[in-house]
Amino acid sequence: MKEAYCDPASPIFTFDGIRVQFFPEMFDHAFYESVNRKAKDKSELSLNRCEKMFWIKDALNDPDAILKRDGMQRLKL
Repeated sequence: MKEAYCDPASPIFTFDGIRVQFFPEMFDHAFYESVNRKAKDKSELSLNRCEKMFWIKDALNDPDAILKRDGMQRLKL
C-alpha cells in the first residue's frame, strides 16, 4: 500500500489538479494511534485508520468530492 501512495514516479493529484504527496518516512506514522494520549507515542496500529487507506486515493480523485477549507466547512444557518 505504501508504494501506491509514496511513489514519486506515480504522483497523486486531486480531481482539480492539486498534487498530494505522501512521504514514505511518515506513511506508517499516519496509521498508528497512541495508547496513552498524554504519551503521544503512536504505539498501536489503528484499524480505523487502516480502513481509510483503501479509499483515500479514490476520494482525492473523485470529481464529485466536496472540498472543505481549513478542514471544516463553515455553515451559515
